[in-house]
Amino acid sequence: MVRIGIIGIGGFAFNHWQALEEVQRSGACEIVATAVIDPENHTARLEELRGRGVAVFGSAAEMFDAMRGRMDAVTIPTPIHTHAKLTIDAVHSGYHVFLEKPPAATVQDVDEMIAACRQTGRIRAVGFQELFSSSIALLKLRIAEGALGTV
Repeated sequence: MVRIGIIGIGGFAFNHWQALEEVQRSGACEIVATAVIDPENHTARLEELRGRGVAVFGSAAEMFDAMRGRMDAVTIPTPIHTHAKLTIDAVHSGYHVFLEKPPAATVQDVDEMIAACRQTGRIRAVGFQELFSSSIALLKLRIAEGALGTV
C-alpha cells in the first residue's frame, strides 16, 4: 500500500483529497499526512483528519522531515511557482511526486526537477488530466484528418 501526503487542503488540493480518499477506500493507498499553511480556515476538516490518524503539518518541509520512512509519495496541487522547489525538496527527502500541470514556470525549473529525480531515483509524474478527455480526443482526430487546416 502506498502511503501518501497531500500538500494543501483547499483550492485544487480538494480535488486531490476527493480522488485519493476514493482510492484509499479501495485499499490501494493510505493518506498519512498533509501540510496546511492556513489551518485556521480548515479547523473542522483538520480535526476530522487528525481523528482518522492523518498527521498535520504547517509546511511541506516539516512534513517531509517528520514523515521519513512513514510516507512514500506526495501530491503537489499548489500554485505553479511553488512546483519546482517543492518537487526538488520532496525527491531529496525520499518521496515520489505527483504534480499538477504545468510542471513548472520555466524550462530551467523543469530541467532542475528532472535532474533531482535522476539523482535521487525518485519518480515525478505530472497530471495532465485533460489529455485523455473525449473533447481532446475529438480535437486530435479532427487535426489528424486535416479538418482544421495545416498545423
